[in-house]
Amino acid sequence: MQETLKPSYVGKLFPPYSDEVTPLRPTSAGAKAGKIFYAVLGCALIGGIVWFIGLMFDWKWVRYAGIALGVWVLIDTIRNMLKSQCAACPYCRRDVGSKSLLQLSVDDKNKQFACEGCFEWLISDGGQIRAFRETDIGNTKEFDCPVIANGVWPNECIVCGAPTTRHLNAKTLNVGLASLLVGRLSVSYGSVKNIPYCDVHEAAVTVKTVDRKIWADFKDYAARRRYLHANRIHRMEAAKQIS
Repeated sequence: MQETLKPSYVGKLFPPYSDEVTPLRPTSAGAKAGKIFYAVLGCALIGGIVWFIGLMFDWKWVRYAGIALGVWVLIDTIRNMLKSQCAACPYCRRDVGSKSLLQLSVDDKNKQFACEGCFEWLISDGGQIRAFRETDIGNTKEFDCPVIANGVWPNECIVCGAPTTRHLNAKTLNVGLASLLVGRLSVSYGSVKNIPYCDVHEAAVTVKTVDRKIWADFKDYAARRRYLHANRIHRMEAAKQIS
């Protein structure tokens, strides 16, 4: 089978990688308390779903299993969260790992995650945080990113950087079948408009919904970074006009 070559990029956007490496440090007591609170809610939900299934079918052992599962997950989660770490994002300097359910540890080995401030992908490894680079991609085929509200797209083909000749849309319709267990039908719809392409490329960005938020799936990590970079430039220019 002939291998498909990655299109050469001929555009003008080259987002720099951060060379900074930031050390992990223990999260504050308040941050740990917040993480534990949400962990309790999550474990109650997991155990509650299993318990409810047992109640529906009058399976006593399933109800007991739901309670046991919730307690076991809660204990394990609390133990990990008491050891939780945080660090400054090498790009935007926002604390990562302190105010979300993201768990960072000095034992992490090349753990990939995204900064919740600038959405750049990062790596947690051996007690340090660094930028995720092309060499970290490995077998990853999709690179997701939240769609930025009131955001913009690069003024070039999102795939190769050639001049834009057309703008296409991407949309998705998700049906949450798991919610049928509790007698509810969950339907989520998302769309992204005006994705820039040249005459050669199309369908390089797909859309999905995660927790009722719209996410874009890029087939190329560099394209994902160019999308974020274009929006950073857009925000900076808007801030200059206001000032």
